[in-house]
Amino acid sequence: MKKGFKILLGIVIFLLIIIVGSVLFFQSMQKGIDALLQMEIEDVDLSGVEDGEYFGTYQQLPVTVEVLVTVSNHDITQVEIIKHFNGQGLLAESITADIVSQDTLLIDTVAGATVSSKCIILAVKDALTP
Repeated sequence: MKKGFKILLGIVIFLLIIIVGSVLFFQSMQKGIDALLQMEIEDVDLSGVEDGEYFGTYQQLPVTVEVLVTVSNHDITQVEIIKHFNGQGLLAESITADIVSQDTLLIDTVAGATVSSKCIILAVKDALTP
């Protein structure tokens, strides 16, 4: 009986550690998402960006984005999403067309995919910021 009790106690302690760790992880992730949603995004001054391709990345769990941004004559001519781990934010990928057509990062996010939208915009900013 003693050995069975020790095993049961070990299992209970292990499960408690897993539960507490998960709660702390999700609370931390939610704080990051809340901060991202409140963040004001500043535009990039393209006059100092030379022609070429630029790699950028941004991560705010649960979203990870990698982009390749092409600049020609100080204009954004293409934004290619290399990687987008997005949960439910797949629709946000449509904002790359808005970034290119409006030649700015100051665009509206996609409703229902706000976190992914902001992550994509911030990955583009990362690519274009020295």
